[in-house]
Formats: sequence, C-alpha cells, structure tokens
Amino acid sequence: MININNKSFKIISYTSNGDINPDTVFHYKQFKNQISGTYKGGYVKAGFLDAIIDNNDNWQVKYYHTNLFNELITGNCTCTSSIQSDGKIRLTFEWQRTSKDFTKGKAVFEEIENTSKVGIRKPIPFSFSV
Repeated sequence: MININNKSFKIISYTSNGDINPDTVFHYKQFKNQISGTYKGGYVKAGFLDAIIDNNDNWQVKYYHTNLFNELITGNCTCTSSIQSDGKIRLTFEWQRTSKDFTKGKAVFEEIENTSKVGIRKPIPFSFSV
C-alpha cells in the first residue's frame, strides 16, 4: 500500500467540467487504510474528503466542498495510486457529483513539495480509534 500521509498533490490532467483545476492543492493524512484530506484553490474555497483504501491501492472516496459561487458540492469517486519512475506518487480519480448537476469526470494528481513550503493551509488534525 502506498502511503500518502502528509503528502500534497496538484492536478496535472483533468476534465474541465468540475470546480478543481491546476490551482487546486490537496493535502492528505493517512492512518493504515483510512485517508482524510483537505483541498482548496481554483474554484474551491474549502474542500474535504474521506477515503478507504483496499489491499490493491484502490480508494473509495466521499468528498464535499464549497465553490466560489457559495454552492455546496458533494460527490463520490474512485482512485488508484502508483509510483512514477521519478519517485513521485500519482493519483488517478474518476468522480461523480451527488449534488447540483451530477457531473462526471476524471483527474490525475501528482505529488508536490510539502504544502507548508508553498503557503497552503494545513489540514484539520484528525485521529482514528482502532
């Protein structure tokens, strides 16, 4: 299982029918097979997600965010992760909104330097009990 704890990502490829774009930055926390994340930038004021990862690095994700039009957007997505030849982690998402227009799309994210170095808000702390 690829560990993305305390890692940050930006979009390198996406369908243009959503609120995220190359200005959106994602930051993840991971505990075993549970992931929590925050994101903002582009058309997103503030976004949050939770995911469960199976043994094949497949994610099941629930997300929600508010956009610049003050709309609350919710959705589901699946994700696969891989490590590229340069050592960076790549995440490939297929998503569908569960609100507003029920839009579908795809996005590919690539690992970037830690967000504390690029001035992006760090995620809200969380913990899991086992």
